[in-house]
Amino acid sequence: MFTKAKENYQKGLLYEEKPLTYYYLAAMHDTKLKDKKTALKYYKKYIAADTDEKEKNTRTTAPPA
Repeated sequence: MFTKAKENYQKGLLYEEKPLTYYYLAAMHDTKLKDKKTALKYYKKYIAADTDEKEKNTRTTAPPA
């Protein structure tokens, strides 16, 4: 069951890299698949992607008038 979910999340990353997808993959590896090494890899990607999104939003938002 989780193997199919993992495959689908990984396919989703091919189309669009969303931070939450990395988080879901990390949580699944951590809690369900008991693969801490892979979970850590995806948690790190989630943190990096989340930071990039915040920076992108800050740069594209006009300063208050």
